[in-house]
Amino acid sequence: MEKLRNNKEKNLQIKNKLLDFFKQPLIYVLLICIIFQLKMYDTVQESILAYDSVSYIEAAKNIDIFHGQVDEKRTPVYPYLVKMILNIGGEENLAKNVAIAQKYLFILTLLLFYYCVKSITKNKIVISIITLIFGICPFIIFWNVPLLTESVSILEVVILSLLTIQYLKKPRYILSGSIGIIILIMIMTRPSFIYVLPIYILFWILRFFFEKTERKKVICGLISCFICCIMLLIYCSMMNNLYGEFALTRISNLNNVVSVVKSNAYKVVDNTEMVDIIDTALEEEKTIWDVYEILYGKYDKPQLEDFANTAIKSPEHLKYLIRKSVELGNLNIGYNYAENANLGLESHPNAISYRYIGALTLPITFGFVYFMLAISIVYLIWKLVKDKQINWFVAFFTSLIAANIFTLIVGAPEEEQRLFSASISLVLLFIAYVIENMIKKGRKIEK
Repeated sequence: MEKLRNNKEKNLQIKNKLLDFFKQPLIYVLLICIIFQLKMYDTVQESILAYDSVSYIEAAKNIDIFHGQVDEKRTPVYPYLVKMILNIGGEENLAKNVAIAQKYLFILTLLLFYYCVKSITKNKIVISIITLIFGICPFIIFWNVPLLTESVSILEVVILSLLTIQYLKKPRYILSGSIGIIILIMIMTRPSFIYVLPIYILFWILRFFFEKTERKKVICGLISCFICCIMLLIYCSMMNNLYGEFALTRISNLNNVVSVVKSNAYKVVDNTEMVDIIDTALEEEKTIWDVYEILYGKYDKPQLEDFANTAIKSPEHLKYLIRKSVELGNLNIGYNYAENANLGLESHPNAISYRYIGALTLPITFGFVYFMLAISIVYLIWKLVKDKQINWFVAFFTSLIAANIFTLIVGAPEEEQRLFSASISLVLLFIAYVIENMIKKGRKIEK
């Protein structure tokens, strides 16, 4: 009888666990997202070889970081992903196989994003809506189609978010130590992520003074960030040995030169020869990237750096950055690269435009993000002055989003929405955090 009773209790526990599982929104949200994604992927190309894709493929063939062989243009994480897929599936269907891998990786990204939202709020409606937006928005999922770093970068930012959110809720050594590792991987995927490292070094320093009970865990986080710094310095030394340039890539000054050409600030530089070369190239309707190649073939790096730095300090370039910020404010934070890149969408038999679907699922402009950041900064200052405290969640979202926007405005001559793609997840998580706090305040008022 006792054995029978125990069996019944075990069966009841299993049944309750299954019922609890099916009550969770994850399974339904994930199913809906996958169905939508499959339908949407069927309306665009299976894969896209963009302008930058060629250099990633070349890097994948030549890179061997463990034997000191690094690529002059591309940091190693994404080329190694391409290399692995190249070794498994061969070169014939490489772009298609990479796209397939990225689509599967996005399912993992979606799962991790779900747990990020769930860590912020217990409201199932908020969890479901925010995750659905992330999982079906074409401005996000179509980054899995081109052979570019965006899909991997989105995954990495979601992992960093999950580690940070979990640490802020319950500090642990494994979390503080892992953050430095993921930052290193992010920078080795996309060098523009370098802004994340100083933000987290500052985070750990502030945490050390404001949260005295967790100083040992903070020191672990600081050590992981300093190890990240050491690894980056080693990589830069390898670059210096091979290419004579202490940098993550040899094209570190490319964006500055291109930016001053695009802004017309180059005209103020007291170097008539370089100015005439640029004017002639532009009159011949060459692209700004072609202009850089012409200059790069004629002048060495110090000359190009002096030229760009002089133009960047001019009032003309500052006016350009202000205009750029204002114009960017009117744009949606995402866009459909598969459509906007004009890479064959029109020839697809099931082609449809996702411009309005994207704007409907993600109706967020950079102007709205500016407003969010401004309010957040004022709130953080007020909280620090009034209560001598830092709202770490708000500080986390604000600093990373603001740093990304600053980087793309100052350092990116074009494709700003592409460079912001990895931060869309941060914006959605920040919105979830704001909604959760509004719900909490509403409950307090009711009581």
